[in-house]
Amino acid sequence: MTISVLGKARKEDIKEDPFPYLVIENALDDAYYAELAASYPADEVIAGTTEMDNNTRYQLSAKDSNILPEVWQRFVDYHASQSFYDEFISLFGEYLPSRLSWASNSGTYVRKVELPRTPSDLSLDCQVGINSPVTQASTVKGPHVDNRVELYAGLFYMRTDEDDSEGGSLEIFRPKNPNMKIVHKEEMDLSLLEKTDEVPYQKNTLAIFLCSKNSIHGVSPRSITNHSRRLVNIIAEFSGGRTCF
Repeated sequence: MTISVLGKARKEDIKEDPFPYLVIENALDDAYYAELAASYPADEVIAGTTEMDNNTRYQLSAKDSNILPEVWQRFVDYHASQSFYDEFISLFGEYLPSRLSWASNSGTYVRKVELPRTPSDLSLDCQVGINSPVTQASTVKGPHVDNRVELYAGLFYMRTDEDDSEGGSLEIFRPKNPNMKIVHKEEMDLSLLEKTDEVPYQKNTLAIFLCSKNSIHGVSPRSITNHSRRLVNIIAEFSGGRTCF
């Protein structure tokens, strides 16, 4: 049994348009997934409070993993490790732009836990999180590209069987105007975009992508619900002032 969400990944399943991304359904073996799901931290543990804002992201980073159950500590440790980074590069390395080709051989360190050993090392994190229950229908994050320092972002969904809400899917976009100005982390007007794909929010599903100025994505609006949207965010970031675009 592998604990990696990329354990069932295949290069041939990577979609290249409008940017390189991969979706894996039933990413983990059923028994292992069930163990993780049964011990998923309570909302108030993740948020640090019982008074949560509407449809808001809360998370525990790798630096906080000591408060997690042991099965989750192992999961977080692996997905913020050199081994996981090497798995990602084995799949996506050929899609790195030439100016970032050096990253194929980079070392890694855990974000806010360790320090880089060389300027080319990448900072990794594995964030166990939620989008809080919805009291007013809304999207937690509209179309955007991630921080320019991110090399990749992975979203592992852990929807509960009881969650009967609508929405919360990952949406993939391209600009209608290929020359549209892109500002990282800034939400974009939907009327300027074309949706090319949608990854439903469902249990044991991974979506992971290479970050670039073309990696426009967002979350579809969620209906009013008492259920949180459970997800693990898996990221790599450049250090030393380097950026992906």
